Amino acid sequence: MSLPLQGQQLQDLRQRGPAHTHWTTALHDLLLPSGSAQGESESAIGRWLQDGTIQDPMALAFAWKTSSSMCNRALGGMRSASRMAVPSVHERTLWKQQCAALEIRGRVCLVLSTSGEEPNDNASEEPAGATGLVLNKAVRTSGLTPELARRMLVGQGPEAAARTAEVTDATIVRVGNMLLEAFGDCPCYWGGPDAQQEPGCIVHGIAPEAVNLPGSQEIGAGTRVYRAQGVAALEAASRAVLLGHAQPLDFRLTLGQTRLSRDAVQGEWLPVACSRPLVLKHSASLPKPLWHEVMQLCGGECAEISRLVLDEENGGKVTDGKFQA
Repeated sequence: MSLPLQGQQLQDLRQRGPAHTHWTTALHDLLLPSGSAQGESESAIGRWLQDGTIQDPMALAFAWKTSSSMCNRALGGMRSASRMAVPSVHERTLWKQQCAALEIRGRVCLVLSTSGEEPNDNASEEPAGATGLVLNKAVRTSGLTPELARRMLVGQGPEAAARTAEVTDATIVRVGNMLLEAFGDCPCYWGGPDAQQEPGCIVHGIAPEAVNLPGSQEIGAGTRVYRAQGVAALEAASRAVLLGHAQPLDFRLTLGQTRLSRDAVQGEWLPVACSRPLVLKHSASLPKPLWHEVMQLCGGECAEISRLVLDEENGGKVTDGKFQA
């Protein structure tokens, strides 16, 4: 789950401590002024900051609004027409963080693997990052086109020609027509900015013993969510739909991936447990955004974050955690 800038700062502050960045230090000082009557370990907000396992919606709401005020002052000051000074290094860093947060705002990402981005000499170390698929952004909502069908099969760019030669162009045309017939009215999803030159993949919840889908691999033990890629897998999926063994919306067609560094996982994203119905749910045009739905279903502080974001999006009006179109 992507986090707004306030959520990133609070996650940094609670997980890495106030000295992690200039802004976590500034936020910590605002939340716990040095001259406060109670010590850090004695106040509710202090205990909440020190112990990342504590769920305290009131402390979260107070810290969230404090972070919002701090960021608004800093970013607003940079935009002030009367300001003549060049923004400081810390202000420029905050501006970049805000731009990055807005870029991924509202995204829900399904983690496929946690293999490191770089070779890891120590096998016992934590993986350096993760690879995932964004679930709630569509390349096209009104169905496949011949160009998208071909991209699903062989990708694009210089390597697409080599992949076509390996399979033969006649096979690509035949399977591409099957894809269009089977999934012509289904959305095609944008999995992320990475691997855009690679062939697409399908995500589904059909057990291997139910329908023969070669190359399908469960993304995590017990999740019953599968991923498959390649001409053979896409041909088998199309045939299952055309023969009536499966429905078109049983499959999620995706182009691209999202590669997350360790820092991104610990700062810009909030990990939550995988829910099979939500992963397989088509989210191209939901009345309630998938991000809010997942956060509210998680409950606790996740639901409180959803409420706070909705309040901000509605101009500060109280929403009681309910989505307002």
